[in-house]
Amino acid sequence: MFCQCDRKQRSKHDTKRTNLVSALRRDRFGACSDNYDTIINLAGITLSQLQKDVLCGGMDFGIPPKFNQTDILAEFELLQQQLSTVPAKSELAAATCRASLAAEAFRFAQSPPDTRSFSLTREHIKVLKELRKNPEIVISRPDKGRATVIMSAVEYRAKMMVILNDTTKFCRLGPCDGYDHTANIDTKLSKYLLFLSRSHQITQYEHDRLAPTGSTRPRMYGLPKIHKKNIPLRPILSMSGSPQFKISKWLCAMLQTVLALYNNHCVKDTFEFVDNIRKSKFESCGYMCSYDVVSLFTNVPLRETIDICAAALYHNKSVTPPDLNESEFVKMMLMVTSGVEFSFDNVMYKQLDGVAMGSPLGPQATKQLAIGIKECDAMSVVAASEVTLVGYGYYLSIHPILRYYALLPNRGNELKQIGIE
Repeated sequence: MFCQCDRKQRSKHDTKRTNLVSALRRDRFGACSDNYDTIINLAGITLSQLQKDVLCGGMDFGIPPKFNQTDILAEFELLQQQLSTVPAKSELAAATCRASLAAEAFRFAQSPPDTRSFSLTREHIKVLKELRKNPEIVISRPDKGRATVIMSAVEYRAKMMVILNDTTKFCRLGPCDGYDHTANIDTKLSKYLLFLSRSHQITQYEHDRLAPTGSTRPRMYGLPKIHKKNIPLRPILSMSGSPQFKISKWLCAMLQTVLALYNNHCVKDTFEFVDNIRKSKFESCGYMCSYDVVSLFTNVPLRETIDICAAALYHNKSVTPPDLNESEFVKMMLMVTSGVEFSFDNVMYKQLDGVAMGSPLGPQATKQLAIGIKECDAMSVVAASEVTLVGYGYYLSIHPILRYYALLPNRGNELKQIGIE
């Protein structure tokens, strides 16, 4: 009996170890794929076989690293320090171990990396560099799904300029060489955080953690929405390392206490949504429709959303308000959203309204806005008679700024917006 249980436990452990090693190898060395359907060639260029091999792997390929001798020797030094805490049989054995470890460290640091296990060969890497340096195309992942999208650089820039030319949302400043104010924004935010620290609205630890130093300017790019007509772009603002990034994440954690009160109205992903639907009972003569907000992030009314966040955080009896004053909270939210300056195509812009996807506050702000608009439901069931009247989609005026597109099931009973049938 014990032997049988031991074998089952050993088999379970071996399976778990095999799966873990396979995942580590896939992340480290990349995964080979011959599914060329994942390549969306919108530019219409002719691709060689090697180029297809590189692109069909998407982001899941591994490139042999360039070893740094100093880093390798430092890792061996740390290993030697850890081994020194283990009692040795004798001083001679400890000295022999240190000498062997030092010899192996120098031998390993001077040897080239073994590239045989990587999914990309030297020829693939050469082709990858050629594709990256091609000024006529832009290669990116899609907004949804796993694929590799190739777009014409001219078309990509034109679609991005349609977004950035909206003067109600963005303001063009000028070339990056003369209008990059990242260092000045660093100084401004640092002084403001120092004021909050001295007025005891944040702790010294929070001041030291949030104060920006050596920041880089945010950069805007677009991801193609290949599931939509005419393939528009979703603007993404890369905020990592920017002056506002750490403060934005801190504010997100602060707002999380409010969102936790509404978890019963939110779903984590499609799988949780399907589980909830299966447990619900609906009339058989109804259709389910989804509401898709047109350009949600860029159309979020920023001041209204911040007021909703402040009201939920400071005027809700179920939430303990933070030490930060409400007026300073509103000011800080405006500083890290409406005052964001970023670059696209070596030109600086300033965001005036809305929140960009990629900003840590983006998802939080849209959730708070949806909670504030109480008559808005993300999903609903409509009567079968309404389907014959409105067809397969119609616009709703739930909010004076946001346009909701109610998407009804297609003839295959599929809701494409959320990918379920």
